[in-house]
Parts: sequence; C-alpha cells; structure tokens
Amino acid sequence: MSTGGTALGRGARRAWSGLLHRWRRSLMLRVVATTMLLGLIVVAAIGTLLFSRIRDGLVQDRLVVASGESKRGQRDAQVRFDTVTDDLGLNLLVNDLLPRLASPEPDRSRDVVLLRVPGNTRPGTVPELSSRDVAPSVIPPALRRRVERTGRQESQFVRIRDVGSTRSVPGIAIGSKVSVPVGGEYELYFVFSLEREQNTLDLVRRTLFGGGAALVLLVGAVAFVVTRQVVAPVRQASLVAQRLASGRLHERMHSRGEDDLAKLAGSFNAMAISLQTQIRQLEHLSRVQQRFVSDVSHELRTPLTTVRMAADVLHESRADFEAAP
Repeated sequence: MSTGGTALGRGARRAWSGLLHRWRRSLMLRVVATTMLLGLIVVAAIGTLLFSRIRDGLVQDRLVVASGESKRGQRDAQVRFDTVTDDLGLNLLVNDLLPRLASPEPDRSRDVVLLRVPGNTRPGTVPELSSRDVAPSVIPPALRRRVERTGRQESQFVRIRDVGSTRSVPGIAIGSKVSVPVGGEYELYFVFSLEREQNTLDLVRRTLFGGGAALVLLVGAVAFVVTRQVVAPVRQASLVAQRLASGRLHERMHSRGEDDLAKLAGSFNAMAISLQTQIRQLEHLSRVQQRFVSDVSHELRTPLTTVRMAADVLHESRADFEAAP
C-alpha cells in the first residue's frame, strides 16, 4: 500500500511539475485558462442570481395563491362548523369537509390537516384527521405555537411525507384557528405541495448548468482562436529571430493584411533587412580594411628591404672606403 501510495505521489508531482512548466512556457494556455476561469465565475454568478430570482418568484407566487385558497377554505370551514349542533353532526361534517377542502384526485397539490388546539379538553371533540395519507406530524410544532399564539393565519415551509412512506417533497403549511361550537377550538392546516415548483427549478438548474457549461466552453474556444491569431505571429517572430541570430540573414516573417500584426511583421522584416545590410557593409568594410593593411604592409616592407640590402652592401665594402681625415 505504501509503495503504491509513493508511486501515486510521484506521479502526481510529475504531473503538477509538467503542468507548471507548460503554464510558464505557454502564453496561449494562460490566456485560455484565465479566460475560462473568469467566464466560469461570471456565468456562475449570473446563473446563481437568475436561479435565485426564479426560485423566489415561483415560491412567492405559489405562497400568494396558497394563502388565498387557505383563507377561502378557512371561511368555508368556519361557516360549516357554525351549523353543527351535536357530536354526530360534527363527525359527519369533518369526514365530509376534509376531502372537499383538499384538491381532488389525482391532483395532490393541496391536503388538509385538522388538529385539536393544545389544552382543548372539551367533550365531544373529533380526533386529529388529515386528508388522504398525509401524516399530521408534517405540521411543525413551531408553526402550531405561532397559530395558537397569534390566532391569525401563519405559514411555514415543510417537508411532506405520506404515512408509511420515506419519500418527501417540499411544501407550504398554512394554518389558522377555527371554532367549533360543540367541540371548542381547532387548528385547520392546508398543506400545499411544491413538487411542481421543485420540478421546474430542477429543470431550470439543469438548463442553467448545461447552458453555462456550453457558454464557458464557447468562451474558451473563442479565446483559443483569438489568442492563436495573436500568438502565432509572435512565435513566428521568435523563430525568425533565432534563425537570424544563427546567421541565416535571409529569413523573413510572412506578412498578410494591414492590421497591427501585419505592421509588426513588416517592421520586423524591415529591421531584418537593415541588419542584413549593415552586416554586409561591415563585412565589406572588413575586407577592405584587410586589403588595406595587406597593401600597406607590402609597401612598407619593400623600401625596408632595399635599405637593408644597401646597408649590407655598404657593410661588406667598408674596407674599400677611405678613412676619414
């Protein structure tokens, strides 16, 4: 295990070192990577903002509609409860009222839960009931305390789970008090499913993610193409400069168009021509200088040889000279 881990670590270090080396040497890689990173940040920020606005809008619209439906349902229930005069009528009313207040099958967007107010010990009350298979425990205690304390309509986001099921969906629970003449006070809760909104948000999230990824890749491709158009002449200039330095003075850059890069190529070629001309002039001057030195040396050497020969002759004939008086 340790040997495998060591080999993996060495491989990771080599890969990291190679990446850093390529990062330092490749301008195109740095530009493309930086552009894609900035594009990813911008797309993520805009996507997050859009998703938040869409989510808040969907939830707020659903909350407004749900609040209106809850108020109408609470008023209808209170009117019906006011007509009850005995326990039997109360039980019959509750068993008939809850399915009516809930959304009809197969729509499961609205369920109803009827709970006894804590402390209501009056006889003749009905048990806690809920429409369909929604568990009464879906109503959070915090929401019940607010309804009991304020007596007004209160709401809270919840997770809806059917009895005997582990699957849950997001929802909104909106509750208020109702007064039953023969049963005291109850809490009537409308539980609205947000599954449709959740599915819509999931679709929006996938769309934003896919569109954002495609946009980042497109930005990277555009950056690659644009950077290549700029970097290619620079690389060509570097290659031509290396060839010029090696003595290949006839090398030139290819120049097309009239843009800045074409002007750069033209200026580089003009510089290369100027360097070639000056180097050739210097070579010609060097040859002229060498010829001049050779001629001067020859011209100086010839008189000196004559003088030396005359001196030798005089030296050999010194015995024939008359002595000075």
